[in-house]
Amino acid sequence: MQAKFPPFDVKSPQAIREQLEKLLPVSHFFVYEQVTKLGQEMDIPALLVGGIVRDLLLGRQNLDLDFVTLSFSHPLAEQLLEYFEEQPGLTEIKLLKHDAFGTARLDVAFLDGTKLHIDLATARYEHYSQPGALPTVDIDPPSTLEEDLKRRDFTINALALSPTEGLVDPYGGLEDLREGWLRILHPRSFIDDPTRLVRGCRFAARFGYKFDPDTEKHLREAVSGLGKLTAERRRNELTLILAEVAPDRGMQILNKYDLLSQIHPLLKWDSEVEQDFLRIKQGEHKVRPYERFVIYLATLCAHLLPVQAEKVVTELRYSHEAAKIPPQVSRLKHEVLPKLNTQLANSQLYALLHEFDPEALEIAAILAPDKAPLLRHYLDKVTPLKPQLGGDYLKELGLKPGKQFKRILDQLRDSVLDGKLVSREAEAAFLQKLAKDILD
Repeated sequence: MQAKFPPFDVKSPQAIREQLEKLLPVSHFFVYEQVTKLGQEMDIPALLVGGIVRDLLLGRQNLDLDFVTLSFSHPLAEQLLEYFEEQPGLTEIKLLKHDAFGTARLDVAFLDGTKLHIDLATARYEHYSQPGALPTVDIDPPSTLEEDLKRRDFTINALALSPTEGLVDPYGGLEDLREGWLRILHPRSFIDDPTRLVRGCRFAARFGYKFDPDTEKHLREAVSGLGKLTAERRRNELTLILAEVAPDRGMQILNKYDLLSQIHPLLKWDSEVEQDFLRIKQGEHKVRPYERFVIYLATLCAHLLPVQAEKVVTELRYSHEAAKIPPQVSRLKHEVLPKLNTQLANSQLYALLHEFDPEALEIAAILAPDKAPLLRHYLDKVTPLKPQLGGDYLKELGLKPGKQFKRILDQLRDSVLDGKLVSREAEAAFLQKLAKDILD
């Protein structure tokens, strides 16, 4: 599944410009032109760098406008702010600067609704005080372009585009792109930053590339370093790999190198989990619009016991839907779906399923095809059924809220769900009888 390589002259600034114009939306290309032009005028060269360069060479669209500047980036960022503020086609422009790191970010919004980010980073040196620590940044003075590129993860990402010189490739990244190799830039790369272990698996899955022999050797030696990272950093890498177009391939490679258990020791990958990933891949369009990674995280956790699924999402510091849906899917698989059968009345289905989010039920329906008709019946036919009368009507009848009040409303709901009450008048008669029995 190796990526195709479009032929064009990588040393020709004009050929590079034409490739960018072909791949980028009009708004992004306009911004690229202004950043590089103003950078040249101010003698603060700004070069596109990293993933967008790699994808440009592969003929893939990438909208990350990441620039490295060969002088301190803030004067260029401030001048860009003034320039963009004067442009009639823009509705909003914000600038955020970070002095210690020499970085700046411009958020730009266009009249047509397009929003984009421009990241400017001063060329830097990085030092790691200990394995797995966040790097210490040194920008005084700015590093050379070659030194800045050397701090990156793989040769295929240690590339830059100069508006005057074309491709800058000091470490053979272009050749590795052509040959399909993932190669680190120095032997301590995985030790310094263990997140590169997962990132490499993600790129291997996305592009169909392989680790070169030396890189694979260093990877295997550094596996345990991933488990020593903070939960947040491990979570972020898992999230990114689950958000890929084909997360099953990434998971296979993680498992091959024993990295999945380093993200969390309860996570596993086997033929059963793989089959469920393929089911989800074919049916994920049926799931309401949660982020894709949540759907696949839930699928991964479905094979864990509910208490284990809860432990995974809690210890990896997931929040919101990502913390809620996976344990629900696990509970459905292990505790609820075995109880579902065609003899159940609608009210009984409601009792089993009402506390689960629709998204969890949709995922469960894909993972358990034999239970899907019942789950679909519940989602499509049962949940829309609602009593027309409620608590206000009971109050009119002289009842006060309390346990009996709730019991009556539950009986009303169940009778409506089971088709025993099909009109407002029937509901009124039902409530009047129950209220009379209590009040008498």
